[in-house]
Amino acid sequence: MSDADLEARLRGLYAAFNRGDIEGAVALLPPDVVAYDAPDLPDAQTYHGRAGLAGALRTLWEMFDGPEVDVLDLRIGGDRAVALLRARGRGVAGGVPVEVAVAHVFTVRDGEPVEMRVFIDHEQGLREAGLGPA
Repeated sequence: MSDADLEARLRGLYAAFNRGDIEGAVALLPPDVVAYDAPDLPDAQTYHGRAGLAGALRTLWEMFDGPEVDVLDLRIGGDRAVALLRARGRGVAGGVPVEVAVAHVFTVRDGEPVEMRVFIDHEQGLREAGLGPA
């Protein structure tokens, strides 16, 4: 898979998420994908496979009214890709708007994004990916 194909796949993943198409989003990842919550979250978890990741994404849709992510930058280099995102939504319970910078760092193997790590800081994500400053 070329870098352009990988970029299109990752952009498709975020577009599907924004539509609420969780199954369509995770279908763009390999069946054995592993995803890790941001390490600084108090209850950080690891999600195994498409089903595990889909469950985590559904939880976001349950917690927020119409959550969205904007892809601000997408960088690919060697066996890493990083998506710099702005995530936003309105809390279902209290209606409080939330907006946060998020970086998704993907490990790429044979052109496939096989692992995703979440960081609540663009700079940290770029450092982890080894793909330069923001």
